[in-house]
Amino acid sequence: MGSISYADAAAGIESAHAWAVQTVWFARIAGAVTTELTGRWGHKIAAVDTFTPATVEALVVSLSTDAHTHLP
Repeated sequence: MGSISYADAAAGIESAHAWAVQTVWFARIAGAVTTELTGRWGHKIAAVDTFTPATVEALVVSLSTDAHTHLP
């Protein structure tokens, strides 16, 4: 899984719409992780593709608000 940059997520979105950029960034991270985990665990864990995106987004929000340094 490659790096998913905040700058790439911001491409094409007006800088005044910071929440829109974050939403796109979170969705891209969640999509990449879901793809990775579904490939690894999709045949063993039921609904891994259903619940992973929301779980990853919650994790990213938690990390970005609780981290000692600001993300991204």
